[in-house]
This record gives sequence, structure tokens and C-alpha cells, in this order.
Amino acid sequence: RDYKVTGVQTCALPICENNSFRTNLVNWQYSQAMESAWTYFAAGDSARALEAISAALKGKPNDPDALALQKEVIALHEKAAALQQQATIAEHLRKAEEMMAAKNYGGVRSEANAVLKLFPENGQALALLKEVSNREQEDQQRQRAREKEQAEVRRQERLALPKKTFDSVLDRKSVV
Repeated sequence: RDYKVTGVQTCALPICENNSFRTNLVNWQYSQAMESAWTYFAAGDSARALEAISAALKGKPNDPDALALQKEVIALHEKAAALQQQATIAEHLRKAEEMMAAKNYGGVRSEANAVLKLFPENGQALALLKEVSNREQEDQQRQRAREKEQAEVRRQERLALPKKTFDSVLDRKSVV
């Protein structure tokens, strides 16, 4: 009997039959993995596509088709991740603006800090934090001014109390 190994060599030994089987199994696994990779890639599932490509590369290390697809999937995955990050940042900034309008400064600070964790140099988030700080200082100044005004009103009332008491006594005596 002759046994084929990868379609090139023939051999009359039983080991050749094992090698042929092993080679065919590797080729089949590679083909299945690449087919799965393309299917996942087309569906936009980059994580599973990369897993399938990894399986294909185990069967055929440095395969140019698998490496090219891997590069394409990684680029798509990075682009999708960047778009998701931009959407997340935009949502945090939108919420921060709403909270600023509602004077929820703690919420603004929280949303702006969430943006800065994703993108530390985000100018809009930094500007929001600065505006929150300024508004809080202005609110504190207004509050101190109101407190001073109320304290002055109470002081004036205390100062006027003896005169009112005296005037009320005089009014009672003039009636009698």
C-alpha cells in the first residue's frame, strides 16, 4: 500500500498514514478557523474573530492570509473602541451640561471626572470643572452676603427694641 503525505510524498509505512491524517486534520482545522474568523468579522464580532484567527495561526503559524485578517480585525476593533469612547465622553459631557443648568455641581464634577479618566486632557471637561469651582465660589460669596444682611437686620431689630418699648410705655401714659 502507498500512503500519501500532503499530496507530494508516498510511503509504504503506517506512520505515513498518521502524518497524512494529521496534516489533513490541521488543514481542516485551519480552514474551519479561518471560515469562522471571516464570519465573525463580517458580523462585527472582533473578539471572536481574533479567537478564530488565533486558532488558525496555531495550525499554520505566520500564514499571510490569517495575519492580514488579524491586522484588519485589530484595526476595526480599535476603531470601534475609539468610537465607543467618543460616544461615552459625549454622553458624560451632555449629562454634565444638564446638571450645570440644574446647579447640581456635585453631579457636574462627577461627570467631568469620568471624562477625564477616559481622556485626561479633555478641554471641555476641564472647563466644566473650572466653571463649577467659580460658580461655587460665587454662591458662597452670595450666601455670606445674605448672612451678613440678615445679621444686620437682627442687630437693627435688637437696637430698635428699647426705643419701641419706651415709645409703647409713653403711648400708654398719654392715653391715661
